[in-house]
Amino acid sequence: MRQGIRRNFVSMVNQSGYCRVQADIHLLCIHQAVEGATVGPVGYTFRHASDVVNASAIPGDFSAVLAGHIHRHQILTTNLQAKPLPVPVFYPGSIERTSFAEKYESKGYLILELEMGASNKGRLRQWQFHKLPARPMIQLNLHTANMKNAELRSWIETRLAVLPEDSIVKIKIHDSVSQKALEVLNAASLRALAPQTINIDAVFVETRKSQTSI
Repeated sequence: MRQGIRRNFVSMVNQSGYCRVQADIHLLCIHQAVEGATVGPVGYTFRHASDVVNASAIPGDFSAVLAGHIHRHQILTTNLQAKPLPVPVFYPGSIERTSFAEKYESKGYLILELEMGASNKGRLRQWQFHKLPARPMIQLNLHTANMKNAELRSWIETRLAVLPEDSIVKIKIHDSVSQKALEVLNAASLRALAPQTINIDAVFVETRKSQTSI
């Protein structure tokens, strides 16, 4: 449930019946945007929309909130007014980059340590983020004006040859593209030119508004 989650969040959490269950630790697992979370290269911040959880409304009975949906790793400990949250919200993030908006983001996983003593039942003691290797994302800008097909092939092959073998590559094609040039820039041709371990797609940004993915 996305829309209306802000209004219904507390009642939905209570419907889970967690307060009637005796446990050493209560962890709240959600797949939602929580206010204060950020995404994208310019750091868009989720705030007060109906599909955004009010972070200050999270019940303090939980030791931590484990959140999905947002791919950027981040930990929320204060609300939008910089006041402490009742419970920290952990976004481990995705373990791989899934779009070029994430090209500079670190990927990995979180380990949380909780105390189980009688006086510290379920208290979150510490956490640590562990980085994982992530495939590099690389954008190449191709200006096709006056380039013959042989030159296009050479341009693409030369640049792909020096990239890491597990790269995810976007070729951003500027200028208009002739029907003849499409013999090189279509999906089958690009796949043949690229090493098998490289993912590649072409985006036409000028007169030809289309995209080829491989």
